[in-house]
Amino acid sequence: MDLHTVPGPKLMLIVLDGLGDRRVSEFDDKTPLEIANKPVMDKMASQGVLGLHWPLLPGIPVGSGIAHMSLFNYGLDECPGRGVLEALGAGVKLAKGDLAFRTNFASFDGETVKDRRAGRADFGLDRLTQDFNTGVQNNPFSVKIKLYSTGYRGALVISGPGLEQIDDTDPQMPGKLSLPTGNRTAKIVSWIHNTARELFDKHEVNKERADKKLLPANGLLLRGAGMMEQVEPFAQRNGVRAVGIADKPLYLGTASFVGMDIVQVDKDEDKLRKAFELWNDYDFFFVHYKKTDNAGHDGRPFEKRKEIEKIDKLLEPLLKKGDATVVITGDHATPCLLKTHSGDAVPLLIWGANVDKDDQEHFGERWCAQGSLGHLTGRDIIPVLVNLAGRMQEVGK
Repeated sequence: MDLHTVPGPKLMLIVLDGLGDRRVSEFDDKTPLEIANKPVMDKMASQGVLGLHWPLLPGIPVGSGIAHMSLFNYGLDECPGRGVLEALGAGVKLAKGDLAFRTNFASFDGETVKDRRAGRADFGLDRLTQDFNTGVQNNPFSVKIKLYSTGYRGALVISGPGLEQIDDTDPQMPGKLSLPTGNRTAKIVSWIHNTARELFDKHEVNKERADKKLLPANGLLLRGAGMMEQVEPFAQRNGVRAVGIADKPLYLGTASFVGMDIVQVDKDEDKLRKAFELWNDYDFFFVHYKKTDNAGHDGRPFEKRKEIEKIDKLLEPLLKKGDATVVITGDHATPCLLKTHSGDAVPLLIWGANVDKDDQEHFGERWCAQGSLGHLTGRDIIPVLVNLAGRMQEVGK
């Protein structure tokens, strides 16, 4: 259902990626969020309302693309493959029906993947990209193929009629590669793989990498395949003009996919400042912080606590904004114990203009479990935010 809004406070969605966690023995059975020294978020919690949200469904882990689509009030059936989101976030212009992949340069021994990231060494990959793009211009399928790389990662886009959704070629771990078979799109993907292997194996760059004792970058892995489609624009669905502020392609791309304007801001300390610069131009601000998730994946609870505390200091200027209603949450949980995404519920705080308060005084998993918002899904958050801000127009009036 589209939301019909009335004028009111600015709306802000602040996402600390992978914020949710489980209790850590080193923290006396507290989570990184619970033990962190975060006076700003705790003050907001004491003046606002708390709850928990399931990114999709209870107990179901999801990737960051799906999790953010849910936070933006879109359903699973509207989510493209992650390749589309990464490509858009890297500034690639996609047309309806384009097929986009996430890519890695990889190290192969025959058809066995030895290292999925070519040792994370970027040397010479710009030249490989340039020569690959030249080599695939005249292909037997009369489609446009282009590789966009940033270091060992990137995106690959196939444009042309009759393309279909396809499986990944990335085995996700060292081992034997399995190429798709069957339809025309599978044949295109197999041709791309074989062309890259032949070109890169004999390329001067890999001779130079060997001299430098670097792993070869002699192949491409494709994953996250997705077809570019059009979805209802964010402004139409949610009734507000929006801008996304982030530093990584996935989050910028997801915001762009739903029709937000996007601004890449590389330093965390500059993100809120950029939002304030744009304050009069938009109704809704999505601001993303990544490093909490990195710490969870690395299994480093002390680092995760440190990042939460850094972000808390950056949020202090919000306390002086009387014309804003703010959500602070994560897109999903990344427990340090598991080092991966889990299906745990995620802490949720709403604070600011027109928001009532509940009885909780701190922001953390155990207090959120007792908050007045209860358990929501990711898709519930924007309608609840708009309502609490006093901006929701009555249905059926």
